[in-house]
Amino acid sequence: MKSRPKNLLITEEVSFRKIETSALPLWLQVRSAGYYHVLASWSGVPEKKKFAEFFWCARGTLRFSGEPEKLVLHQGDFCVLFPGDFHCISATEESELYWFTFDGPHVHEVIRAFDLTRVPRAAGFFLKEIFQQLILETAHFAPASCFAASAAAYRLITAAVSVGIEPEEQPLLFKKFRELVDWHLGNCAIGITEYASMLQCHRSTLTRVVRECTGNSPGLFLQNARMARARHLLSTTLMSVKEIGSRCGFNNSNYFVKVFRRHFGKTPSDFKRTT
Repeated sequence: MKSRPKNLLITEEVSFRKIETSALPLWLQVRSAGYYHVLASWSGVPEKKKFAEFFWCARGTLRFSGEPEKLVLHQGDFCVLFPGDFHCISATEESELYWFTFDGPHVHEVIRAFDLTRVPRAAGFFLKEIFQQLILETAHFAPASCFAASAAAYRLITAAVSVGIEPEEQPLLFKKFRELVDWHLGNCAIGITEYASMLQCHRSTLTRVVRECTGNSPGLFLQNARMARARHLLSTTLMSVKEIGSRCGFNNSNYFVKVFRRHFGKTPSDFKRTT
């Protein structure tokens, strides 16, 4: 486990660094991985790395100052910093950050293949489970764990970049599913079984295709879509929290508040006051 002086603004830290893995035939070699839960005003140590770094903001807002450019990661966003980049990370509010570092003889080919950029992109809120698996594998030094960590990193990057794939590049079934979700999002009576029926496919087929395109189950894809619309309505309308919950497919306002808080770390009312 990585050791560093205690920072009182870090309420929780989990980070592991692997031993040298260059002898293993891995295109993507995970060097380290971790998670920070930090308070407002936290600032990391200014660093320049010789390897690539993947960052995902699970909650809050994080700022990257340095060269060659300054970045801001909002909740649900990810970005990648390249070998040689200099940065210092700081939090403007209570935030949660997941990250992993990687290199290898083909690191630049991996970056090009996935079209990874420094520019923050939306990845949604479904990366947590994969990140936890990646951190777990990074804690072990056996070759099998190195391969498992590399596989988890590939899954994580694939899930993140798939959010930005244009509909015409996605399977037709998933494109139709997205359209149906957008059309029926406010109807709490329509679940995954009903969507599969409308698409004239088996529920397991829909689950497989959605997982391939997003890295997540149809149920969580639907919930993420509802949360995205709720955030938009809270930011742009004067509708009440109860009405917004109803418009987003929740017939129970208390459950809507619970789900929203789990996604965004604050209640809909608190979110509305700060936007």
